This record gives sequence, structure tokens and C-alpha cells, in this order.
Amino acid sequence: ERIWNALQKFCERDTETFIDYYNNPLLCFVTEAWLGPFFQMTSQVNIVKPGGQAQKPHRDYHLGFQENSLVSEYPISAQILSQFLTLQESVAHTDMDISSGSTMMLPFSHQYPLGYMAWRDSKFIEYFQ
Repeated sequence: ERIWNALQKFCERDTETFIDYYNNPLLCFVTEAWLGPFFQMTSQVNIVKPGGQAQKPHRDYHLGFQENSLVSEYPISAQILSQFLTLQESVAHTDMDISSGSTMMLPFSHQYPLGYMAWRDSKFIEYFQ
């Protein structure tokens, strides 16, 4: 399950808790360290249920889910820069272990310049898994 625009929905439902949560200095510290000042925050909620189907390996925004034919129209320099324009922070609000279907990460995959093109490649998927 996914809740889009969770940031606004949270704020409208409980403004005081919203302010306390997003006023956490650690969130700001980590985000500014990667993106610099004047960043913009968005929020989605992904509910991972035990036994649910895993996502395929992928690289998220900005070009993450575009067709390869579209991604290939962007110069490699734009593809590389794009990955540095977004920081995805995850906060687990419950205990997470392998049985809950936790998120898998491929260390150093952000250093692979063709990452936006590779996620559908069967050899890349096999290596990841």
C-alpha cells in the first residue's frame, strides 16, 4: 500500500505532531549535508506487508521509472547529476526484520553511471538478488 502526499495529509490531521516530527534536527542535518540549504521535502508512506511481492531493483527519482528509450535521451552527465538531486530517507516506525520484507540495498550502486538504464537488465537483477 502507498499513501501519496502523506506530508500534507499528516499536517492536516495533526498539525502539532507534524511540526514536532519534521522539526527533528537530525532530519535537517542529514538532508542539508546531502542537498545543501533550501531543500524541499516530500513524503510517501509505503506499507510493506509480510509475504508481499518484492519490488524489482530500481533507482528512484528523478529518472528512476522512465522507459529506457526516454532515459537514453538524457546525456549521461544529466543522468549522473539527477541521482544527487534527491535524498531518500527512510524511517521505520515499527520493528523491521527480514520476515517483514525489508528494503534491500545494493551498496555503492549509486556510483554506477548507467544505473537508470540497468534496473530492467536481467543480469543486473540477478547480481542484485
